[in-house]
Amino acid sequence: MKSITCIFLIECTILFAPAEPVLGSLSENDTIANMRIVHFPEDRSVGKIIHEIDEKSGPRSRKSYDAQGDVLLPLNTKLKFFAGSSLPESVLRESLVDLDLIELNLYEADISDQDFAYIAELKSVERIDSICNPITDKGLEHLASMPNLRVLHLLGSEITDEVVTFRKKAAS
Repeated sequence: MKSITCIFLIECTILFAPAEPVLGSLSENDTIANMRIVHFPEDRSVGKIIHEIDEKSGPRSRKSYDAQGDVLLPLNTKLKFFAGSSLPESVLRESLVDLDLIELNLYEADISDQDFAYIAELKSVERIDSICNPITDKGLEHLASMPNLRVLHLLGSEITDEVVTFRKKAAS
């Protein structure tokens, strides 16, 4: 029998989430009202989510969340996602789409040209690092529509000199 944890939100709304997979601890400044649950595959971790916290009176700190099962994350904060190997398409289509991601790190994540169509929907992303993924010129075409993309680091891809055309499209 699966255990269920009830989390009470504003106006007596009840949100049910599995007891074990909800990760991330609440700090004294966090409340359930400014948190969200993001669903990732239950069977394995698909990466890490990093939340950098600017302390008004001190140094910057980080919270790290394992992207497995249901993860409790703060709303309205900029996040970074570091993919594990073989990132499932469903994570790109469903889990990451509502996050305020500013950075996407895809190191040997087995990302294809079609996956970049889903990545292009992540409008808040400012930086993409794609290392050792089979990306071609066709995959880059999808990224030209990303309004906030400022840094694109491609290493170990299959792109050609057509990347100059991508830069011209993205700039206009």
